[in-house]
Amino acid sequence: MNQLIKYFCFRLSLLIIFTFSNFSFAQLSRTHYVPPITVAPNGNALPQNQFLHISTPSTEVISVEVNELGNGTTTYTLSNANPLELFIGNGDNTSFVVSSSDTGTKITNKGYIIQSEKPVYVSARLTAGNQNQAGSLVSKGLSGLGQTFRAGTFTNLKNFTSANQDYINFITVMATE
Repeated sequence: MNQLIKYFCFRLSLLIIFTFSNFSFAQLSRTHYVPPITVAPNGNALPQNQFLHISTPSTEVISVEVNELGNGTTTYTLSNANPLELFIGNGDNTSFVVSSSDTGTKITNKGYIIQSEKPVYVSARLTAGNQNQAGSLVSKGLSGLGQTFRAGTFTNLKNFTSANQDYINFITVMATE
């Protein structure tokens, strides 16, 4: 009986390890979609330096195409030892940031599509508020595609009782077909 319990526990442990190991690679993909973000209209944390960070577990040099929607595609090379960090803009009207006055409209010239010959990790990173704040958007790659979405946000104040209007929640969606 003791051997049977050990065997069952061993099998259950393997099942759990294999199940969760598949999720650990969910951010690696050959295709990534990076939609634009927006900012509060009167905020004191306006976006400043913005970067695309692209890395790979591959030790070989691989090719990656970065399609800046509305501005064309550029090809780069990278490897595990030499990740790619691309400066993509500064301010609230770049290929990554949509002005608050343009939210709620269909936008076809903002965001990025990254394609590579081997799996890569992609994140968009930015600083704001005199470089005192930072944020990042991590692409889930092809595993993030679907028709069901969930969003979590903080509760905002219903009435702005002060001059501070930095509170904003947004959801950004990029159509792929």
